[in-house]
Amino acid sequence: MDASGLIRNGMRLRAQIAALKAELEEVNLALARQARFAPGRATAYVEGDGCRARVVARSYEKWDQDKLNAARAVMGDGEFLRLFRYVWEPVSRRSLSGFLDSAPDGQTALVRAALSTRTVPVVIFEEGDAR
Repeated sequence: MDASGLIRNGMRLRAQIAALKAELEEVNLALARQARFAPGRATAYVEGDGCRARVVARSYEKWDQDKLNAARAVMGDGEFLRLFRYVWEPVSRRSLSGFLDSAPDGQTALVRAALSTRTVPVVIFEEGDAR
């Protein structure tokens, strides 16, 4: 298959997957509404016509960094840092690249040893002539 065919096929598949994901989310929400969770349990089952769905109630937390910084200022580092930890990330790609290009070998080796890279292709499909 040539590039044009692969692109068209990829676009079609992406649209089908998006539609199926949306439909599955609706089905999952409907099943969760029908599920009866026992007190203190995060798992329930919905049964019908010889089949069964296991429904797990999950919640994901996202922390507001500005509010946490305000809490840290009030609580102090001693108490706050017993509950939360720092996430070490480069300040910027530019500063990290500059450091790796100019710092002593021992320091750059320590930083490089902490880095692992995984390359994953990202494909964006576009309609029409993208030139």
